[in-house]
Amino acid sequence: MTIDNGMTFLQSNVLHKRNGSLYLMGIGIHTPSSSPQPRPSGVGYRVEWVSYMRKIESPTASCGLPDGCEQLNVNTQVAEKPKRINYRKLAFEQYDPVCAHCGFGIPAVLEVAHIDRNRHNNQVSNLVILCPNCHKMYDLDLISMEIIIQMRDRPKAVNWAVRMKDAGQKAALKRKWRLAGKKAAETRRRNQESKN
Repeated sequence: MTIDNGMTFLQSNVLHKRNGSLYLMGIGIHTPSSSPQPRPSGVGYRVEWVSYMRKIESPTASCGLPDGCEQLNVNTQVAEKPKRINYRKLAFEQYDPVCAHCGFGIPAVLEVAHIDRNRHNNQVSNLVILCPNCHKMYDLDLISMEIIIQMRDRPKAVNWAVRMKDAGQKAALKRKWRLAGKKAAETRRRNQESKN
């Protein structure tokens, strides 16, 4: 319900009777502020909360305290709704778009896992990009947290020397044998033709 001064009624806390009239203590919300206050976790809040008292019999009354009624101090604890953070976008901006464990690299299929398994901790250091299979294995503790962190932070450079080892030497030797075999076959064919 909207109150006449633009505040939105959220929750009633206390009914108070003063001078024969009922007053409602409640919490109202102002329009969102243009600059959210950043928190240490990086979460910003855009809501300003205020408490008010209103006379129930008069729906057009202002939200201020009426005459003859003293303000009650009501301790209310209001939970602020945090602004949603796109942690997937944060992770893909910070890390390579491949699975940190197996190297699978189709971004549309990749998922972002929380290393400490706390989905409210969206700090970049707590995020890791995994494929669905590795994510499930990590959640089942088949892949350790230390391995995930180590593989996420290692450089993703391909070292072909490890794969090639002595491939150049093997290829050269194979070429030499192939040419020698072709030459021997040609020589045998010529020798056969000269005998006939």
